[in-house]
Amino acid sequence: AIFGAGSDLQIEHNSAGDSVINNLTGDLYISNKADDKDIIFRSDDGSGSYTPYFFLDGSQSNTNFQKDAIWVDGKKALFGGSGDLQIYHDGSNSYISDTGTGFLKILASNFVIRNAADTESMMDGDQNGAVSLYYDNSKKFETTSGGILLPTANELAFGDNNTRIIGSSGNDYLRFDPDGSEGMRLTATGLGIGTT
Repeated sequence: AIFGAGSDLQIEHNSAGDSVINNLTGDLYISNKADDKDIIFRSDDGSGSYTPYFFLDGSQSNTNFQKDAIWVDGKKALFGGSGDLQIYHDGSNSYISDTGTGFLKILASNFVIRNAADTESMMDGDQNGAVSLYYDNSKKFETTSGGILLPTANELAFGDNNTRIIGSSGNDYLRFDPDGSEGMRLTATGLGIGTT
C-alpha cells in the first residue's frame, strides 16, 4: 500500500514473512487523539500469548514500561536537556556519571550500600541518625550525636599501619604505638612506657 504523491509512505508484508511500515520523507507520526487514552506496544510474551511491553499513558502523561529495558554495552541512558546525567555499562564497568552543572544528589531517608549478592552491608545512613561503615559485614565506624564511635574495632592505624592508637575497654587503657611495637600506655592510674 503506497501513500503520497512520491510514494513516501509504504505498508507491506514482504516475502520474508515480515510486516513493514516504511516512511521515506519527513517525520513519522503515530498519534492517539482520544482523550486520556493510550498508545500501547504489545508483543509475544514467550508463552504463546502477547502482552504490553510499554505504553504512552494519555491520562498520566508519561511512558509506562511493563517489561525490562536493556541498554547494550556502551549505550547510555541520558537524563537532562544536555544528557547531564548518564547511566551506562561499557562492557567492563558500570557508571553513574554527572557530566553537567550542579551537584549529584542522592535523596533518601535511609541509604544502604550492599554487596552484589545483597548479603553484606558496606555502608548505610539513617536520616537524622548515624552513618556507618563496614568491613566484611562488620561495623567498624559510626557517627554519633557527639562525634564518632568505633563499635567493634579497638585501634586506629595510620600510614603504613605501624603507627597505631589502641584502646581496650576491658583492660581500661589507651595505648600509643608509634613504631609498631608497644609505646606509651595511659591508664586510670597514670602513664606508662612499654608494657608497664
